[in-house]
Amino acid sequence: MKLSLVLGKGNRVAVPLPSVSQRIQGFLRAAKPNAYCTVCLAKSLGFSLLYKGDPEAIAREAVAGLAPPTVTRATAVCTLCGRRTLVTSARS
Repeated sequence: MKLSLVLGKGNRVAVPLPSVSQRIQGFLRAAKPNAYCTVCLAKSLGFSLLYKGDPEAIAREAVAGLAPPTVTRATAVCTLCGRRTLVTSARS
């Protein structure tokens, strides 16, 4: 997906949007040390507005593909919803 920016007088530049995985990694790094379930990640990053289909499934697949050195996945309490479930956080 690309976003077009207008630089004035009709000049447009196509700027690639970050991938789902990149958005999740950036969010987790900024929110470190907080941990989030996939439902809250999808809601926090607005996936239901940006992607058709099941936004939670999109977040779940993207999280599953993240490199273990960059994230930690464990059963714990989600920072947003407070449920004890599988959560993801940026590695310290």
